[in-house]
Parts: sequence; structure tokens; C-alpha cells
Amino acid sequence: MPSRTVSGKPDFDVVVTGAGPGGSTAAKALSNLGLKVALVDRYSFPRDKACGDVIGPKAQFLLKKTDIKVESFVGIGDMDIVLPNDVRVHLPSAPGIDFDGVGGALARYQFDEILFDAALDSGVEFIKGRASFPVSVHSNEPHVVLINSGQEVKSLTATYLVGADGANSSVAESFQLVDRAKILLGFAVRRYVYGTVRTPVISILGHANELFPGYGWVFPSTEGRLNIGVGVGVLNDRSKGSLATRTMESYLELVRRTLDVEFEEDVNEAKQTQLGGWIKMGMTGTTPGKYRVLLVGDAAGLVNPLQGEGIAQAIESGLLAAQAIQQAPNDPATYYIKELLESDSNFARGASFIHRTAVLHPQLSLAGVKGLGMLAQKKRMASAWGIYFNGLVNSAGPIRGSVLARTTGSILGNSEALKDFFYGFKD
Repeated sequence: MPSRTVSGKPDFDVVVTGAGPGGSTAAKALSNLGLKVALVDRYSFPRDKACGDVIGPKAQFLLKKTDIKVESFVGIGDMDIVLPNDVRVHLPSAPGIDFDGVGGALARYQFDEILFDAALDSGVEFIKGRASFPVSVHSNEPHVVLINSGQEVKSLTATYLVGADGANSSVAESFQLVDRAKILLGFAVRRYVYGTVRTPVISILGHANELFPGYGWVFPSTEGRLNIGVGVGVLNDRSKGSLATRTMESYLELVRRTLDVEFEEDVNEAKQTQLGGWIKMGMTGTTPGKYRVLLVGDAAGLVNPLQGEGIAQAIESGLLAAQAIQQAPNDPATYYIKELLESDSNFARGASFIHRTAVLHPQLSLAGVKGLGMLAQKKRMASAWGIYFNGLVNSAGPIRGSVLARTTGSILGNSEALKDFFYGFKD
């Protein structure tokens, strides 16, 4: 990529590309530090996004740190995992060190707009358009960002660049921070249907009771609707993402026949609400920063490889990006990566290994899941499963099952043999 000298004072201290939870949180935190911040997104808000809509206990704790008030949550506590042969594991919720044990659900078009408005209220400037980066800067020169609004292309400069532009991040691509051959991708499809569910459900089974490399879900959402979806892991093969779309109808039929769900409308009539999207998981194949460029949320692959959650990680990484720029202004990426590794590398490594194994060896994984399901009929094992599955090992404190969860996480995360399966940045 060619480089050129950029002179004069930058237009902004920081340009944040992508106004989802990670980008809006980072922008607000940076503006609160007294920096001049531009937030760039190609969409106006509110805008919809494929997601399960669950804002977990950890995410809600982090929101309190940002002084962002989010109301109208639909409460979510305990959850059921349904395995082949109708084996059901009840995952109890409980308070930990930095969360109170109760999550919620809020449609993403509502949730993201709240965070976006909070960023603008803090003094962040919104610029609508698609961002591109013609200059690769590895010195003290400002970054050049081109904003294409569809009618004109505007050029602006910034000292720092925060990429919060999702799994297909153009920031990651432009600054050579991603190795496509090594990433863990998933594709998810969701549909809204008016109805009720007794307990939120994750189904680790697909058509004909076969384990597929992903799962289905039924979660309550706002406005009296259910969020029903299917997510599949595809490693780095995007052509397999269509499996989620093809599986949706059979999963809806399975839900209708076997789960404690009541539909108040025809699921086919609700098809217009179906939406899909890519996710990038486990920090594999992605370097989260270089010099004065930082990646947050999905762009950095900060998504749980076991259940696809990314909102808590997006918010946390957005706050951490702001902290890195404040604490290490000359080289925030080194500070940022160090903090990410200390907080999440063990879980990401072990969970990525489990995810990769499930995709490559589904029958072996099916046998393992069935055995684990039988063991998890005991409450301590079920609690340990819930803690590890949701990436809460470091936050669980004395919750029942936390010792077992920490032991499992330590074995999976620190095994030299398993490190060969972790294709992330070097620690």
C-alpha cells in the first residue's frame, strides 16, 4: 500500500469506524477524555442487525461503568441447553464478582441506537459514509481516512484509528491485521416471531437430531416477540454460511414440535424479519492492533466461540481501546494487546479449540456433548458448564461450579498441545 506525507494538525484525534456497541462505547469514552472524535458508519440510526438480542450480565455491568442507562430490557436469567435425544441441561444464573447474574434482551436496533446517541451526547461527531484507508502509516504521520457518502468522497485525518467495523473489517484488511486462512468465522440468521418461551433455549442439534457446527436458539425479545435463530461455524469457508439459512425452516419446525414455545403468528408470515450476518470468533487469525490502529469487538474477533456472544466483549474492548490511547499514546496497540491477552487469551484459546474440533469432527463432538449432558444433570456440573460456556471463568467468584470451570479453562487454555490449534497473535 503506498504511503505519502500528511502535514498539518489532524482533523480529529481519533476516527472510530463502525457505530455498533464497541465503536459507540469507544467513541464516548475517548470523547470523555477530552479528545476530538469522529464516529463513522455507513448507516443512519436506528438500523437493524442480526443478533440474538441478549445483553448478558457482564455486558450490563459494563454499561454501568459507561454511565449509559438502558431501560426496557426483557429479563433473562436461567437458560436451558437442549441436546440430542431431548437431553436438557438447565444452566442456572447467579451473581459473580462483576455481574449480578441477571441478563436481559433488547432488540439491536434499539440497543445500538441508545449507545450511539450516548456517544453523540458526549460530543462525538457522526459522519455517515463508508470509510477506506489509502495510506498505511507506521510513523507519527496522521492517518488518512476517505469517507464515501455515495454523493461525494471526503478526506479527513486522525492521529488514532479504531476499527469497530465488524467481522468483515476494512480496517483489519487495510492494515494487514487479519489472516483469512486462520480465522474462525460463523454465520447466523435470526427471525422475529410473536410468541412466548418458558425458559430461553439453546439447541445443540439440527435437522434429524444431528449436531451441526453451531446451534439454534429461542430467546425472548422486546415487543412481545421471540428471537429465533441458527448460527453455524464455517472455519474460514464462507461458502458454508448458507447452511444457517437452509437449516432455519427445519429448526423452526423442531421448535414448534419439541420446545416449550407458543407462537402467536405464522412463522412464515414473520419471514420478512429474517436477517443474517457474519461473526468472527476467538481472536484467531487477527492481530487486534498495530501502532496507532486498534480493533475492537467483532473486528478483533472478540466473540465467544462457544455461543457467539460478542456484546460484552465489544463494550469492554471499546473501553480498553480508550484506556490504551490515554495510557500509552505513542504505542497504544502494544498496551491494548497486552491487556487483551491477560484478560481473555486462555478462554479464547480453549474455546477456539473446542469450536474448531466441533466443526472438523462433528460426530466425535456429538458423542462428547451427549456425555457431558448426562454429567451435567448434576447441578454443580451444570453450573460449571454455564460459567465456562459463557466465558465467565475470571468473573465467577465463588459461584457453585466455579472451581471446576476454572480448572477446565486452565487445562484447555494452557495446554501446549492445544496451543497449536490457536491461530491468533503471538503472546
